[in-house]
Amino acid sequence: MVVQQKAVELAERLLFETKKKVEVGTLAPLEEKKAEAERESARAALIQAQYLSTVAESTFKNLITDNFSEWNRKELIPSEKLEAVPYPSDLADTG
Repeated sequence: MVVQQKAVELAERLLFETKKKVEVGTLAPLEEKKAEAERESARAALIQAQYLSTVAESTFKNLITDNFSEWNRKELIPSEKLEAVPYPSDLADTG
């Protein structure tokens, strides 16, 4: 979700700069509309990421407890970063 938030910030900055350039006549008004569309696309992606995060959190809560109503208002905050640890595998051992 951090990536999507940053994308919205960058799209808003691009729109601001594009509006300035359109005002002084160095860009066509169509470029402003394009920047607005990119900003709205970034906002839509952020909303979708927030929704998917909420769904995933609710699904996880349902998996770890039988009393969902008790956990519903609690926010799950990871205590550590998840790191991928390589696992050595030997194809000869699988057969």
